[in-house]
Amino acid sequence: MMLAKLTDEKEYKDEIEHHLDYWTTGTADGERITYSPKGLAWLDSWGSLRYATTTAFIACVYSRWYGADSKKADTYWDFAVSQANYALG
Repeated sequence: MMLAKLTDEKEYKDEIEHHLDYWTTGTADGERITYSPKGLAWLDSWGSLRYATTTAFIACVYSRWYGADSKKADTYWDFAVSQANYALG
C-alpha cells in the first residue's frame, strides 16, 4: 500500500486491490476469503482476528486515498467497518 501511495504506479495499486478484492467481493478468478456465520473474514484458525483486522486497516486507509478506485472504495470501507465491528463486539 505504501508503494502504491508513494509512487502512484498502477502495478502497486493493482496488487493492493487484488488483495482487498480477495477479502471482500472476490477476485476475477473467483477466489474469495471464507466468512464465519457472524461475518468474520476467516483466513486461519489461530489468531483469526489478526488477519481480519490488519486487512481491515489496509482497506480503511486505502479506501480513503485519492488514488483508490472510486467504485471499490466504498466496498473496502464497508469491509473495514464490518471487521472492526465484529472485533469490538
